[in-house]
Amino acid sequence: MKNSRHFSEEVTKTLMFAQQEAHRLGHDPVGPEHIFLGLIAANADEISKALKLKGISLDRARDEVEKRLLRKSNTEIPQLIEISGDAKRALKQSCEEAKKLGHNYVSTEHLLLALIADPNGPVPRILEQFGETPCSMTKKVTGKMNLLTSETERS
Repeated sequence: MKNSRHFSEEVTKTLMFAQQEAHRLGHDPVGPEHIFLGLIAANADEISKALKLKGISLDRARDEVEKRLLRKSNTEIPQLIEISGDAKRALKQSCEEAKKLGHNYVSTEHLLLALIADPNGPVPRILEQFGETPCSMTKKVTGKMNLLTSETERS
């Protein structure tokens, strides 16, 4: 990631929550699913709104994601958990998403866009399970971000 782009405080919190989720589930390394759980734990605005519009609580979403992940027991997990290659690609892609939108920071929305952008990743399948297509979610997120950008420019 270039020095001109930095992760927002919300992204930092999300990644901290992702690591906690991986640790709680007995997983090493942190994967995209854990980052998605981190976004849920951080109550990221776009995920929260999209799921609530579908009548799905964040708790139900968390439960559904956890069903996809096997909980490992009796496994010693290091305090500091590595990040998987897929999760690293998502973080790199979040920087690209910010760049495409002309932003010099990476927000939770950029992170969500990156997770959605991986057609082979788990997040598009999770969203589809709730009746939210990756395309519609991308439009919602980018639409909101464009609205916020234009409002900021007018100020």
